[in-house]
Amino acid sequence: MSRIKLPNLSIEKQRPPERYTKHSRKHPAKMYTPIAQWCIEKYTKPKDWVLDPMAGIGTVVVEALWMDRYAVGMEYEKEWYDELVKNVGKAPVFPTYYRDRFHYMGDSRYVSIVVDEEPFDMVMLSPPYGPVISNKKKHEGVHATALLQKIRKEEGEWPVSKETLRKYANEWRAEQPEGKYSQDPDNVGNMDMADYEAAMIEIYQECLKVVTEDGVMVLVTRNPCKDWKQIPLDMMTIDMAQKAGWIYKERWYAPIYRYSFWINKYKQQCEAKGLKGVVPEYDDILVFEVA
Repeated sequence: MSRIKLPNLSIEKQRPPERYTKHSRKHPAKMYTPIAQWCIEKYTKPKDWVLDPMAGIGTVVVEALWMDRYAVGMEYEKEWYDELVKNVGKAPVFPTYYRDRFHYMGDSRYVSIVVDEEPFDMVMLSPPYGPVISNKKKHEGVHATALLQKIRKEEGEWPVSKETLRKYANEWRAEQPEGKYSQDPDNVGNMDMADYEAAMIEIYQECLKVVTEDGVMVLVTRNPCKDWKQIPLDMMTIDMAQKAGWIYKERWYAPIYRYSFWINKYKQQCEAKGLKGVVPEYDDILVFEVA
């Protein structure tokens, strides 16, 4: 296992105010900044061009700019695109007339059409994993007690029939589609698994169009866990990238120092059941090259 050593940084030290807005910390899937820095240092040199087509708040872009690289970010969701723009505005940019061209708002499935700065020496992104842990069941995720109380109040029905419960559950699901990035069903992170796989292959194909002949694509993933087992998102991602035409080169493992409250709780539950290795200890850094 090729483990890398990274500093253990708090949220505040990862994203100081001179580089990131305070609101940036609220993004649900922030890349650990030392991972971005390590990859940029290893796979690029000063004045190289870096692209993140699913940029979020712009971690890859911001860190690359501060490391004397040119970098471009593309983000679908306006809330996070706005933070990307603000964060890029804090960074040193060379030459200065490029400042307004380091960010695009749009769908990464069309990156080769939208982005003008190609070719890039490195493409780096962290693909979403929402659809990977979702079975897209109509009732999954519905707060049952709250829903039953709502039906009782609005319909006066008690006990609640399966037909009425199904109707309200479907309405609830339509109003709150799966995914944690937004409520937009066209966001790749909110798609069902079949559409997600097709969309990610398209994105990787687009990335292949905009890199140099010796360019690389770096994907940072973390295997999610569900139903007391770890889901191999790393292997699924390698498969999707290869289907898009990339050649798998190597992988690295970056330590995970902090988990969310819910992951820590889940880890404790796994340990109580005698289950080991369910919650991942490392982020996967997957590296691909042009054929």
